[in-house]
Order: sequence, then C-alpha cells, then structure tokens
Amino acid sequence: MNIKELRLNKLRREAEQAKNLGMETKFMVSSLKCPEHSELVDLDKAECIYDFETVSDNCTCSLIQILLDTDGTPMNKGIIEQAKKLKNQ
Repeated sequence: MNIKELRLNKLRREAEQAKNLGMETKFMVSSLKCPEHSELVDLDKAECIYDFETVSDNCTCSLIQILLDTDGTPMNKGIIEQAKKLKNQ
C-alpha cells in the first residue's frame, strides 16, 4: 500500500468513527501550497484533495478532522483562525 492509499484509508476511517459516535465533522486543509488551505471540507472534497493523480507522494499537506456543533459550526474555531492567519501572511 502506498502513502496515498494510507492517507485515504485514514481519512475514511476517521470519518466513519465520527459517524459511528454520532459526531458531525469536517476536515480542515492544512497546507499553504493548497488553494483550499484553512477551508473546511466534507469527506468527498477531502478525498479529491488527496487525489492519486495530483498529489505527490512527498506532499506535506494534511487534513485535520474538526468537530462541529449541532448548527454545523466548528467547536474549536481557534485552529481555523490560526491557519487563516498563516495563509494571509
């Protein structure tokens, strides 16, 4: 199994675990090289970001699972705000 498959499997496993626990989550993109940096994306979009054709094996981007409240608002906004500050520097 290559690094891309490992990343996708981890992403899907995290999403499934959250769903099994009744938690609503999205993923925050963490890579200054990605145009989506600091954005919250759903699992489908996250899988596209880790696309086998466009992401190199040595990519350092990551997707961080963010817990949402019942309104769909991130419960920890601090990490998102910090990522946005880095993007705007």
